[in-house]
Amino acid sequence: MGLMKFGKFTICCLSALSLTALVSCSDRRPRTFSERTKRDTSNDYIIQVVEDTEPDTETAPSEPWDFNGQIVIFFGEGFNSEDFINETMELIKEHYGLTTEKDLNFIVPLVYPDGLKDGRITSAASITDKLTSGYIIIGAPVDTDLMTTKLSDDYYGHINYPVISLLPSNTSDRNILGQEASCTLILQYGKKIQGLPLQELGRHLIINSINLITGMHKEFGYKANFNIGAELVIPAQYICGDTYTAEAYIDPVMNIPSINHFVFK
Repeated sequence: MGLMKFGKFTICCLSALSLTALVSCSDRRPRTFSERTKRDTSNDYIIQVVEDTEPDTETAPSEPWDFNGQIVIFFGEGFNSEDFINETMELIKEHYGLTTEKDLNFIVPLVYPDGLKDGRITSAASITDKLTSGYIIIGAPVDTDLMTTKLSDDYYGHINYPVISLLPSNTSDRNILGQEASCTLILQYGKKIQGLPLQELGRHLIINSINLITGMHKEFGYKANFNIGAELVIPAQYICGDTYTAEAYIDPVMNIPSINHFVFK
């Protein structure tokens, strides 16, 4: 699969103890993640439902363009140019068959640094509200850990929607360790690339992350996240797609694999 062939993905079952590869789909309006996975009732599901009540299946959205939650996309370093943002938003419209700008209201773009209140990165945490179903960070700059920690603190240490950090630009120990403690997933590319290839890869990861979040919304309601300690390599591999292999990041000092930080090649 090339980076621009966003309509084809390899899907993995979310069962905690089994991996089931399903048929790839090339529809213009691709099925959401939950529609393309198979429930294994013999094992514990790795998604945690935070809603007090089960979602109404008659009104739950069946496609991303009927999605009644919101997904914040934080455009960080290397991914915050006007061209990249406009092309990404157009790609989302094309990929899901959206026809109007209003259809894109489920995406809340936040641009670093100009879109931050008073230039403070922690203000990026205040953009969320009760409709927030996911938070995608691409190109996490320095001090992103302060923002994600604030998000986590607002939910007493476990955010009730996925926070996904893609291709962090600042990989200092503090920034990465802070995100590991407060994000659901961190995905880092294992090779050095820049320019157009890096941006194409970024769009690929954004589209798959949206698929994952909207699929969880449909299946469980917008207040859904992965359990702490779940086999997060499964959603990590889904976001990467079948061209890449996601492996746990190994701390170079402690030589311990991370449970939510993955490197893919």
